[in-house]
Amino acid sequence: MDLSEILCHPAPLKPSLSGDLQDPGDTTDDILTSTQRKKFFKMVHGRKVSSIAKHYPLPVDEDEIKRMSTEHRMLRFVYGGKNYVGPVNEILAPTRRRQRRILDCGTGSGLWACEMADEFPHAQVIGVDVAPIQPDEVPINCSFEIYDITKGQHLLPYNSGYFDLVHMRSIHTGVSDYPALLREAYRVLRPGGMIILAEIDTTPLNESKIPIEPGPEGGAPGWCAFWEEYRQCATRRGIDATIPARLRTLLQQVEGFIDITAQEALLPIGFWNRDPVLLTIGQLAWMNYDSLLMALRPLLLEHSTMPMERVDQIVADAQADLYYPEVRPNVCLHIVHAIKL
Repeated sequence: MDLSEILCHPAPLKPSLSGDLQDPGDTTDDILTSTQRKKFFKMVHGRKVSSIAKHYPLPVDEDEIKRMSTEHRMLRFVYGGKNYVGPVNEILAPTRRRQRRILDCGTGSGLWACEMADEFPHAQVIGVDVAPIQPDEVPINCSFEIYDITKGQHLLPYNSGYFDLVHMRSIHTGVSDYPALLREAYRVLRPGGMIILAEIDTTPLNESKIPIEPGPEGGAPGWCAFWEEYRQCATRRGIDATIPARLRTLLQQVEGFIDITAQEALLPIGFWNRDPVLLTIGQLAWMNYDSLLMALRPLLLEHSTMPMERVDQIVADAQADLYYPEVRPNVCLHIVHAIKL
């Protein structure tokens, strides 16, 4: 089942530390030692987080890497077994005129970058993130660089026109100025290059894509209360939780992008769907959110005005609605792709 069908249902390289603009002909890398890696982490409320990310609210420990993998598998089902939407094969078609290059912003565990490197062995794939949690053994045409894409003169420290494809998925929670990052993505893309954006909204929806009413009347009071508290805490941290629903508008505001295509997929969270693909998506979504509730606990503890006991109760109430649902919760995945003129 492809995305359109779902829409109908409402030598291996180690992570390196990047600095100035990258020379397209420079293939040298600064390999991080285990001691250097430790400097990128700190403990917050019992979870390991990035020590250099000011805005990103999620941990970067083993439990979170497993959650990222679950979300990745879920999205592959949404994309019909692929890692992308749009004319990626045409954009990345081999040519003798230039090296094909892919940039994965906020690569996380690096799973998407590795799979793209396997699918397009003629392309150089670079994944960037604030935490060195990517695997050491990766395809020979895949590498990882560690830096904060929210800082510096160039948010993306690469020469203009360097990449054929820029991929940005599930990163808006770590970006303070998303429009500025889009402008940088435009700069580093070659003319005719492609950008893909994908973000999941946090508004709890029913099967008709209508927001679930807060409180007992809506049937998921704990679930709704959790996400409302999350949005308030995100705002205090400098995160714009409205980004997913505004991807198309934000991309339209970057002069020079054409063929802007926006899609939405209503993702079920649970085990009720009879369609085998949607059932699998729902199962993976359930597993994803089961982990995500606890992964967001440190954010709530840091930025909520409530005491720890109340925060823990909000998490427990959300878990209760997830484990014993009275309504069938859904979320909306927003996907936008465009071509650089």
